[in-house]
Formats: sequence, C-alpha cells, structure tokens
Amino acid sequence: MRPQRLRTSAGILEEFIAATGYHKKSAIRVLNSHPEPKHRQTRQCPSLCDEAARGALIVLWEPSDRVCGKRLKAAAQFYCRRWNAMNI
Repeated sequence: MRPQRLRTSAGILEEFIAATGYHKKSAIRVLNSHPEPKHRQTRQCPSLCDEAARGALIVLWEPSDRVCGKRLKAAAQFYCRRWNAMNI
C-alpha cells in the first residue's frame, strides 16, 4: 500500500493533467519549476524634461485622446497656435 503523501501527490498530478491536458512529464516539469521573478523595466537614460514640462505635455496629451508622440507633436503645435490666437 502507498503512503498517504504519495497517494495525494499522485492525485494532485493526475488532476493537474486532466485540467490542463499536459503530458505527465511536462506537468511534472511545470509543477516542479520555480516561477521566474518579474523584472521591472527601469529607465536607462535620464528624463529630458522637468516636472513642469511633463505636466504641460500631459495637459496636451489627454484632450488629444493620448495619441503617440509623433501625432502629439503636431497636436501641440495646433493647440499652441489656437491658444495664442485666443490670447490665453
């Protein structure tokens, strides 16, 4: 007769195989592997603008539906011309 620990380990493995459809050896590898730690992406170069400039860009970026940088450049020129014409 098998010890209780082996019987429950085998049962867990069989349930995992049934749920995932993995082959037995693949399931064992997955269950024995350690999860890879998530690496946070860090900025390699310093920021090009200060907080005030960043805040101004966000003010322009959000009304333009958060477009990409290339389109934001054109939108910034458009908004600046409009605001200068309105004397804001």
